[in-house]
Amino acid sequence: MRRLAARGWPFFVLGALAALLLALVLRPQWFGPDRHIEDGALLDRRLGPLARPWTGDLPDIRAGRRFLRVLVSYAHPEFYVDGGDLRGLEYEMMRAFEEHLNAGAARAARAQDKLALVFVPGERGELLAALGGGLGDVVAAGLIVPGEPEPGLAYSRPYMTGVALVVVEGPGAAPLAGLDDLAGRTVYVEAGGPGHDAVADLGRALEARGLAGVRVRRAEDYMRAGDVLELVQAGVWPRAVVELHLARVWAEALPGLRVREDLAVRDGLALGWAVRAGSPELLRALDAFAATVRQGSFLGNVLQRRYLAPEALPGAPPGQEDMGRLREMEPYLRGAAERYGFDWLRLAALAYQESRLDQGKVSPAGAVGVMQLLPATARAAGDGADIATPEGNILAGAAYLAHLRDEVFAQAGLEPAARMNFALAAYNAGPTRIQQLRREAPDHGLDPDRWFGAVEHLAARSIGRETVEYVLGVNKNYFILAGLAGYMARQEERR
Repeated sequence: MRRLAARGWPFFVLGALAALLLALVLRPQWFGPDRHIEDGALLDRRLGPLARPWTGDLPDIRAGRRFLRVLVSYAHPEFYVDGGDLRGLEYEMMRAFEEHLNAGAARAARAQDKLALVFVPGERGELLAALGGGLGDVVAAGLIVPGEPEPGLAYSRPYMTGVALVVVEGPGAAPLAGLDDLAGRTVYVEAGGPGHDAVADLGRALEARGLAGVRVRRAEDYMRAGDVLELVQAGVWPRAVVELHLARVWAEALPGLRVREDLAVRDGLALGWAVRAGSPELLRALDAFAATVRQGSFLGNVLQRRYLAPEALPGAPPGQEDMGRLREMEPYLRGAAERYGFDWLRLAALAYQESRLDQGKVSPAGAVGVMQLLPATARAAGDGADIATPEGNILAGAAYLAHLRDEVFAQAGLEPAARMNFALAAYNAGPTRIQQLRREAPDHGLDPDRWFGAVEHLAARSIGRETVEYVLGVNKNYFILAGLAGYMARQEERR
């Protein structure tokens, strides 16, 4: 089943990862400027030891390892893949840092003394722990420089100052008159981002003045600022707190968001890079380099204009124009869900990802209808349903998904959420392919029973970005469509 609707989701563009070091524990793979990945097995033999914990400083790296591991998190505008090419503000700054470190070796024409960077992607909230555990040497992920660094960590001089955490309201949320209006209200923040502590501190300050506190809700671990704001824009969540420079970018891409620059939960912050406290030489190198990319510098201005300027509008998430289709398809989705033991909104989320709930869609490969089924697949697992009708198409798609969940991924030990994610991946890319990736996962130090943060990285490398985006998209659609369903229910109650 190929995804028909080109949704966009630029902040989760993972590509074929033809030049990435995949996952915190996945084997590192080196790439140079504008270079595609070399033979994977050869790189495994050459760089496999770099995946093991190691805590040396810059002189130790120069003396023997000669690879600097940069811990990053997939997110636009910081680090992502576009058309098979690596992009992002943090990516380009780190590549410039590589050139900075190698300037002396280049002048001496001693290529053997040059360092190369490998990028180690992971969940944002896990990167500092991975750094402390020796799984990387630098964290470059839009980090707020704290007043008091965590034990064992140190932060570079800032490359961006004047950073603020501001309230962003959804189109349907009642505008706040001031921060005091957050008393008793719910605010959503990015997991692993700076918003949680800032909002929690605000809540405690309100309580100290006799007001109600603020309910802080973390988004799912795989969601970044753009995802959080997408759900706010869709009306699923009323408001969020994110970094102002990111809110400005996403407000251009998600019409209706209100970026409350007048409601800063915290301001005067700065962005920098983190290293272990036991790496003073690396920290000194980063401090010297920061001056070349800070705000006001030529390169810093170029990169910030490139990545913090308004981007092209991403594919529209579910909106009110989809409510009619959801209402029309709801009886069929509910019937199929009840028959095969699914949450009907999960089926709706899959159907939206496949076709935007449009029975008239036909893919170039011949997949048809709401669930984008190939006739052969429907005959094999569709329980005789007529996929030319919306009801039959949804029933056949649910039957196939149930087959994947209950037979293909029936192994003991799989958590229900992971089983569903593997079934979704197989719905998109085929069960044989996904099972093969699970078998390969232990060879790469990955958990074969976990999709997010594990097998998805192998899928990105072996299949490309579509399947990774597909599973993410269905999960995000679930949140959005659940919000729409709640909205529809409230509308019915008012009639």
